[in-house]
Formats: sequence, structure tokens, C-alpha cells
Amino acid sequence: MAVAKRVNGVILCRAGLKRIQRVAIALVLGVATPLSFAGVLEVTAVFKPDPANPMVNKFVNTSPNLGHCLWQPAFCETWGLASLLSPLSFSANGPIAADNEMRQGAMFRVPSQFRSVQVTHVRTGEQQTLDMRIGGLGGWHELGGNVSQMTGTGGAAGHNLMWRGGWWARDALPCRQTSGTQTVTSTGSSYFWRIPEGDGTCVKQALFRVPNLRYTSLYLGYELRTPNPLSMSSGDYVGSLTYTVGPGMDFDMGDVMMPNDNVLTFNFTLSVEHDLKVEVPPGGNRIELVPQGGWQAWLNQGRKPARLFR
Repeated sequence: MAVAKRVNGVILCRAGLKRIQRVAIALVLGVATPLSFAGVLEVTAVFKPDPANPMVNKFVNTSPNLGHCLWQPAFCETWGLASLLSPLSFSANGPIAADNEMRQGAMFRVPSQFRSVQVTHVRTGEQQTLDMRIGGLGGWHELGGNVSQMTGTGGAAGHNLMWRGGWWARDALPCRQTSGTQTVTSTGSSYFWRIPEGDGTCVKQALFRVPNLRYTSLYLGYELRTPNPLSMSSGDYVGSLTYTVGPGMDFDMGDVMMPNDNVLTFNFTLSVEHDLKVEVPPGGNRIELVPQGGWQAWLNQGRKPARLFR
């Protein structure tokens, strides 16, 4: 159930409140923030201490997985990935010729190196650093025609003939295909590649003319490096990271594949939920928790104290 709150006579859901908090923080810090919420992906993570493992200091990603990490969670867990369905799609601005040059066909260059983003406590302004990279790419591509008419062979075999090195269920080095089992139709197929950190450009060269190549859905696998929650105050930290999209940009799919949007923003919310956090001042070596009236009531009568002081 969505959490709602009335603000100046307007009822806002929690997501709306988070956006207002981000804008307010940006105004206070003098940082520009996009007012459009198109091309936005939300990433959330929570830290709750485990009394049985008090030294465990990892956030748990609470963003719902969509795409490959929903279907193959064990694979994604192995590589530390989560996946989201992005709002991006790409369409060719003309047919792709057989034996095309790299930038004139199916080329993929994504921001696979870690980038840092500041996340800010919504109440105190305390800041921490979060790192993210794109570590996987997949979705569905359409050829704009029947593969059997292009290659003389239908089904997966036709798609396999269509591209140098085989169909998109195989590697597009340095991108590594995660599974040889993919879905195909007469006009398109699915794919998902794991992308090593900072490791170049992935290409699938057409061996036959492609009338109208389109990436109709795009799943992004991402990897997070979160700050140490034991050094953070309780509450929510928010921040944003914006990538550019298009030829020569952060998401660069060559000179033929044109995006439906030129920016993609990730909004982050890290929630820290400490049960009890005690900070001992420099030189301190003693912590004392005392209820009102002392501990005698509990010692003599077993009455649990309502509050603790000091």
C-alpha cells in the first residue's frame, strides 16, 4: 500500500515526497536538478542491523528485479548484478548494410566503469558516496522483416546466420552472453550480455542487410558499491546520477541506432534503520543506560523500563 501525505492541500505518495526532497536538497546545495521525470529509474536499498550478525554492514537492494535478474537470479547474484527495464529504446535511421562498419550497425558502448554519486541525508544534509556501473545489457531486438527472407533460413538457425559470430545468444566480445537459451521469433530475438568493468565496445556485425533494426526493450544490469551503513545516521539518503544517451555519449549505440531520449537518470534512496546506535566520544570508554528511578524496579519486580537515559 502506498504511503501518502498531505502537503499544502495536495496529497502526495512517498515517491512524490522523495522527489520533492531531492529538489529541496539540490536547491539548498546549489545543485541543478532536472525537473522532468521522464527517463528515470528508481533504485532503493535498505540497511537493517541483524542482532545475530552485528558486524554485517551491507545494504540490501530492494528495487524489484525486471528482466534477466528476475529470470536467472542465481547468475545475477554470482556477479553482484540487479536488472531494471529502462525507458530507452533505439531505432535505426536507415537499413544496415551487410558487412557494415562498426558504428554503422549493432554497436554497444555503455558506462561500464564505476561512477560516484553523492547521497544526502534528507534531514541533516550529511553526505555519503555511492558507486554504480552498468554491468549487463539485454532485451529484445527486431530486424524489421522475416529472417528467413533475409538469410534463406528460418528460426534460430536463420538468426545465427544473420550475424558474424552467431546470433545474439552468443558472445559479442568483450560482452559475454549469459545463457545460450533465448527466445526467438521470425523477426527478432532476446539477448543479455554481461559486461566486464571498463571493458570496451561490444559489436554484432550483420552478414545480411537488416531493413529496420530496433531495440524495442532494453534491460540494464547494474552493480552498486554502497557506503558503510555503520558510519551513517538513521534515515533516508537520496541522490541522482544522470547519463547521456546517443552517438558519442555515455550510452553510445553507434551512428545508426537513435535513442528515444537523450538522458537517463538513476534516482537512489538508501534507507538506514539502526535499532540502537551509540557513539562514544574521543577518550570515552564507558556507556551507561539507566531507566528513570534506577534498575531496582526491574530487579525487584521484573518491570521492564519504559525509557533509558544517559
